Amino acid sequence: MPLARRIVSLACLTMLLLAPPAIAGTAEPNVQPGLWEFNVEMTMPGAPGHLPAQTFQRCLSAKDIAEHRHLAPGDAKNPCKVSNARNGAGTFSYDMACTSGGQAMAGSASGTFSADRFELESRMRFTPAIQGMGEIQQHLSGRRLGGC
Repeated sequence: MPLARRIVSLACLTMLLLAPPAIAGTAEPNVQPGLWEFNVEMTMPGAPGHLPAQTFQRCLSAKDIAEHRHLAPGDAKNPCKVSNARNGAGTFSYDMACTSGGQAMAGSASGTFSADRFELESRMRFTPAIQGMGEIQQHLSGRRLGGC
């Protein structure tokens, strides 16, 4: 897999995995089970070419939602730590730091929630920069489409 694609995959997975701890314990809206659509848009200054948006759908059960899988699909191990988690009134934010294979990534994220949709914005920096790419910006959104 090309390096830029691995970076994008890592960044997507990181944000999906970090959101649940940031909102855990909040008065989270009653997120509804059903068919959900997720959309990820990324910008990487210094990356060759344009990174296309990625959209996928997933049927979520009540158990998936109770375990925050609507925000963290998959069971990947997460080398990241969350700090400064803040939440309330349908909003959340947090800072993060990750280290893996001699590469460090740090950044912040914030977003909004309702019962049938969410939005997340993040900005992360790589140390050292990878092939001239030192920063990534991401917009992640999800919306319930209906029943499965």
